[in-house]
Amino acid sequence: MKTSLSRSNRIRLFIILLALPFVLDTHALGQTTETPAESDFTIREEMIPMRDGIRLYTLIISPKDTTTPLPVLLLRTPYNAERTAGDRSASSLEAVLGTRFMGPDYIYVFQDIRGRSRSEGDYFMYRAPRGPFNQTDTDETTDAWDSIDWLVKKLSTNGRVGIWGTSYPGWLTLAAMRDPHPALAAAVPFNPVVDAWKADDWFHWGAFRGAYTKDGGSLLQAAISAGLGFQPNPGSHLLGIGLSWGQVNENTYGEAYDGQYLAEVFYRVQFSSRFTLTPDLQFVINPALNTEQSSMFIWGIRGRLAL
Repeated sequence: MKTSLSRSNRIRLFIILLALPFVLDTHALGQTTETPAESDFTIREEMIPMRDGIRLYTLIISPKDTTTPLPVLLLRTPYNAERTAGDRSASSLEAVLGTRFMGPDYIYVFQDIRGRSRSEGDYFMYRAPRGPFNQTDTDETTDAWDSIDWLVKKLSTNGRVGIWGTSYPGWLTLAAMRDPHPALAAAVPFNPVVDAWKADDWFHWGAFRGAYTKDGGSLLQAAISAGLGFQPNPGSHLLGIGLSWGQVNENTYGEAYDGQYLAEVFYRVQFSSRFTLTPDLQFVINPALNTEQSSMFIWGIRGRLAL
């Protein structure tokens, strides 16, 4: 008996056959990824749920031959957690992790933060803590808390987690410390971005600086800043002024903003070689992260104590 497929069924079959190679080439999350038989580690990929239902992609690399529960070393990043595992065909855990290898007695965990790479949700650069500027139930502190809670409950650990990171991941480390999970035993922030207006990444004490970036991840897509300082004698008080212009990165924030202009004056009072206070006044036109205002004044005071 001769049978024939209808036009719609032929289209469905064509789509299935077209997608089949891609389906077969992927590996399921929540399962251990195949590694070389002679390797001394296993790789597991998970989508860890947060308290609001958003799931974060998490890469778990564990030593194979262990007889005792191990502590966890957690790195949360906006820079693609999958890149932290180098050559997965290598047989050595040290070769896979490279400079991130800290010994064979840890479970290494790398996680994409919310909205980045393979994680779900919306991305906001340096997401504000819950409060006036973030009226949701989640921030990087809660995401770290929920992730640590999942790790100690779902993995064979000794119940102790350390978190670490450099620059942006260093800031994420500090966020985890704001309301630490009981299992968080250690936190090591290397050069965290904690003062973006003064010395971290975007502004460097009024020194002239031009910058441009094409992809997302940065606050500004283009920026120019310049400044002058007056110091009568080395080690004495310092008076400084600065001007800057910046175009907010549309790839990061998803919508166009007017250019931001900023004028600043500060006076660093040098009480001693170890202690300074710096009152600071800024005037901002078109503040990029507060679009409800056309301009605003910002006043602050910065202290520095060298021990």
